[in-house]
Amino acid sequence: MGENWRELGKYLHKFDVVIVVVLAIGIIWFVRSHWKNRLTAA
Repeated sequence: MGENWRELGKYLHKFDVVIVVVLAIGIIWFVRSHWKNRLTAA
């Protein structure tokens, strides 16, 4: 991908916000679901 990285970068930067939002939602969901399980197990 070395030669094509600059070409791909142009397109990937358009999705930066979407990627960050999806990651944030995933992390929040993961923490909340595990936090609830921790509280019910204790």
